Amino acid sequence: MLEESGLRAREVALVCLGSLGGWAANVPLAILGDTTLAVNVGGAIVAVVLVATWIRHDKLSLLPAMLGVALVALVAWRIVVFSPEEGVFASYPDFFLPIAASLAFALVASFRRLPRSAPLAYAAGTLGTLIGADLTHVSDMRARATGGVGAIISIGGALDLAVVVVVSWRKPALVHTTEIYPSRPVSFEDAARVLREYPRLERPHALDRAIAGLAMSDQAIRDRDYARSVRLSWLAVDSILKLEEVAARAGSEAHPDLRRDVDTLRAQDAAARATTGATLRQAGEANVAAKTIVGALARRTALRPTLEGVSV
Repeated sequence: MLEESGLRAREVALVCLGSLGGWAANVPLAILGDTTLAVNVGGAIVAVVLVATWIRHDKLSLLPAMLGVALVALVAWRIVVFSPEEGVFASYPDFFLPIAASLAFALVASFRRLPRSAPLAYAAGTLGTLIGADLTHVSDMRARATGGVGAIISIGGALDLAVVVVVSWRKPALVHTTEIYPSRPVSFEDAARVLREYPRLERPHALDRAIAGLAMSDQAIRDRDYARSVRLSWLAVDSILKLEEVAARAGSEAHPDLRRDVDTLRAQDAAARATTGATLRQAGEANVAAKTIVGALARRTALRPTLEGVSV
């Protein structure tokens, strides 16, 4: 489910293993009298690294992330209390409120692209809780920490895996037949490997050509040729749309969101051909849309990827 939300395998491993496995590890920051101020690896460092990476690679927009973090921080600040015996805690059922707030905000902010709401929900839930529950109470913890026993103030937000899992679930939409869209996008273990193997195929079919186009779109993004990446994303979709068994899927019988994405990608391609300018955001959105469209259309055919390391 996490991978369907747009997270790569290494990111899934870091979210699950890093956050859960690092809960007991603390990195000291300062010593205040007899009290050590530390930051928790799993609860804080992993979350900050992930969110910063997503923002850098345009998987997460900065402004929505900041708004979500502020909202959850306010909710967490209102419900938590500090006790010298128990630390920072929230009573039942109040401790569900930060998760509910981050989930609701992510769904509203990303209602057109639900898979993209998972990183937003994670950022708001973890960093919002980190700020609202922990950082706002550091002074209280410092003032009431007992000396002489080596007290530790560990700053670390709660892991909102439940939010990411819930966001990644999508209810099937009924359009003539039960159809889930967006479906799982095409993914590569190694796009460069796909490009090396593709020329060796004797008779590449439409799905192979679409996969190669998506891999070249990935490469164009790495080369910062964003307009070319947009064009290749559309060519990948256009390749599989030419199959008779899927052509109607983009017509009147298609899921409305699929039709919208196909039309949007076609328009982006036309704009990219008319100008050499395109942004990283535009290329990234076109690339993600193309992988989702190809993944959805490929499931309507009997074709299977000939190339290794490709998941459809």
